[in-house]
Order: sequence, then structure tokens, then C-alpha cells
Amino acid sequence: RGPETSLAMTKLVALALVGLLGCGLAAKDDKSLATLRSLSSRQSAIRLTQDSFYSLLLSPKTRDFGVFVVFTASEKKYGCKHCPDFEADFSLLAKSYASAERELKGDSLGALPMFFVTVDFASAPTIFSKFGFKSVPVLIYLTPKEAILGVETQPEIGEYEVFSGALDIESLKAFVEAHSKAKFDILRSVFWVYVVLVLFSVVLVAAAPSLINNLPVIMRHVRAKPIWMLVCAAAYVCSISGFVYDIIRSPQMYHVNPARREVVLFHPSNGQQFVVEGFIVGFLNIACSIVVIALVRFTSMIQNPNTRTQVGFTCVLFFSLFFYWIISFYRVKNRWYMR
Repeated sequence: RGPETSLAMTKLVALALVGLLGCGLAAKDDKSLATLRSLSSRQSAIRLTQDSFYSLLLSPKTRDFGVFVVFTASEKKYGCKHCPDFEADFSLLAKSYASAERELKGDSLGALPMFFVTVDFASAPTIFSKFGFKSVPVLIYLTPKEAILGVETQPEIGEYEVFSGALDIESLKAFVEAHSKAKFDILRSVFWVYVVLVLFSVVLVAAAPSLINNLPVIMRHVRAKPIWMLVCAAAYVCSISGFVYDIIRSPQMYHVNPARREVVLFHPSNGQQFVVEGFIVGFLNIACSIVVIALVRFTSMIQNPNTRTQVGFTCVLFFSLFFYWIISFYRVKNRWYMR
């Protein structure tokens, strides 16, 4: 029995050591979670240095929470023009997410706790080298419940997911919602809305006596046909360009690719748009309408047959060109369009 007893005792000691080691790792992981909760209670977007990033996110062996990390280079010497706006949008998303979570009174908004972290190149150059990033800004999502890589190991792409959408707050929100499995609204300031309403009311009250005294003249101008033609054209352009979408979603005017310095006027997703692309399509539609009106209304007034034919042919040519551009833009957004 001596050897059997010794073997049993050895197994018990080994199990005890494994249990103690597991408790130690779990305690360390729990400490990271508690520290992140404490930091996020003071600032929704937590700014980490190189040491704190390693200790809180890379050193723990497991992670039962998700982390959205923005890598920026905010100092002027790095020349990142998009970093300040990108970081500001990210901070607004973090505040909006935290506000929605506070309404739940202690519960997580998503399936797991989520944290928002910013890392600047000046304070964490080794972190950038570890992930292999060559340009900024970059947003990644560190996946939960994965074994976190050690300090000396190069991370694999499977450890995190990189945001590849447009640099606007709605695209960032969609990325956050997709990975957090949570829905929330962006907190937007209404201060300037009230300022505009107050100024408009003051101007209206001040101008009321003059408007009343000159009402006949004003009504004569209001009845003028050219004014209503312009109003109808403007209303048509705004409606077909997605003006209501622009007001509700507040998309970017356009996008500048930070890597290639290219101006992108059309959003790559068929469910979203930039402001400029909507008005491009709207004005092209107006151009088609103007050409058709010119062909039907004014071509018949030309007395010379040759001139009338040339003008008609020119109108058809321009209509075909504008319509082809419209169809081409629609196909960029929807590959199936007119196939």
C-alpha cells in the first residue's frame, strides 16, 4: 500500500496546486475586470498607456468581456487629420453605450460587459508594433472568452476583428452593435437646435410689423411662377437625395481614404450613403427632367427645321448621358440593379 498511498498523495497535491494556480489566474482576471469597471465609471472611453494595456488586456489568460479599442496618433507631428474626429465619435459612442447601460440599473446592455478603450501612439508605440498597424485611426474589437496572448507573442488576426467601414459615427455604431449584440441610441446635443429656434423666433417677432405692412407686395412675389418652379425643383432634389435620411442619421459629407488619400463620394454599403452622393443623384435627376422639358416644350418653338433637329438630338444625347450616370451609380450601390 505504500506506493499506492504515495501516488494518491501526489495526485492530491498536484490537483491542489492546479486549483491554487487557477484561483490565482481567475483572481487576476477578475482584478482586470474590476479595474476596467472602475475606470469606465469615470470616463466612458478609457485611455490606456502601454503598461496598462498589457496588464489589463494582454496579460490575463482569459477575458469574459469585450473591448473596443481605437488606435490613434493625436499629436500634430504625426499628421493624422482624421484622428481627432474619429476619437471624438468613438468617445460619443462610449458615452451613449454607458448611458443606455445605466438605464438598466446594473445589468449589461449586451450579452457580456463591453469596454471602450483608446490608445495613442505616443504613449504606446510597442502596442502598435505588436498588432502590426501601419496607419491610423484603427478600430478593433478584442473578442471575449479567448486565451490572451503573452507579452512576447505576436497576436494573430483571429484574436481580434478590425473595423473596415466608413469613418462616420453611424458606421462605428453599426460595428459596435454587431459585436456587442446590443442596441442603443447616440446621445446628440440639442443645444444648437434650441439656439436656432430662439433666434428664429426673435427674428420673426422683430420682422412681423414689416411683414404685415408689406403683405400685398409679398403675396405678389409669392404667386410668381418662377419661384414655385425653384421651390418644386429644390423639394424634388431634397426628397430624391435622401435629405430626411441625412437629417436623421447625420452621415459624413464624403469620405477620405486615409491610406491612399482618395476622396470617396459613394458609400460602399447599399444601406447607407454620404450626403454628397445623394445630391449628385438628385441633381442628375433634375438634369434629366430639364432636358425632357426642353425637348417637349421649347424645341417645338424653333422655326428652322435643321436647328430644331439639332437641338432635339442634343437633348436626347444629354438625357441618355445623365440617365446612364444615374443607372451606373445605382449599380455601384446595388449590383443586381437592372441586371
